[in-house]
Amino acid sequence: MAERGQLIIQNHFIQNFIDSSGAQEFLFRRIKELLPPPISLVDAVAETLHISSDNAYRRIRDKTPIILE
Repeated sequence: MAERGQLIIQNHFIQNFIDSSGAQEFLFRRIKELLPPPISLVDAVAETLHISSDNAYRRIRDKTPIILE
């Protein structure tokens, strides 16, 4: 049961971090820095989050927030 409580606290912390001003932009900038050259940020985000390229662009441009469930 303690593990479930820790997971809830971690998810809450992560969601607050993502909701913070500029955090989402920072996250995508850092991911882009770490990706090898042939992989596009849009493709990586879309595949990882199981969303369309259009939805990935909206998240990268900070038009749509990332919501962790």
